[in-house]
Amino acid sequence: MRPEQKRNTNIGIGLGILVQFAGRLVAGQGGAFLILGVIIMLLGAASFIWGCMSYAEGKGHSKWLGLLGLRWHDGIARQR
Repeated sequence: MRPEQKRNTNIGIGLGILVQFAGRLVAGQGGAFLILGVIIMLLGAASFIWGCMSYAEGKGHSKWLGLLGLRWHDGIARQR
């Protein structure tokens, strides 16, 4: 994997997880913060998917295989 792809993977996945967690905390406040929290979580998901796509491309696969990163959310939703 090229250093640029490795960096993009680490930034995308790491930032995506942290931003989604922060969005969950904001949404937990309720009221008007619920919508803001959902927006923050969606931005985190976009970052996470970008990191997954960079990882797949770095491993020699199609970058669209990184869209399987969306399945990660299914596992989280089932834990509730």
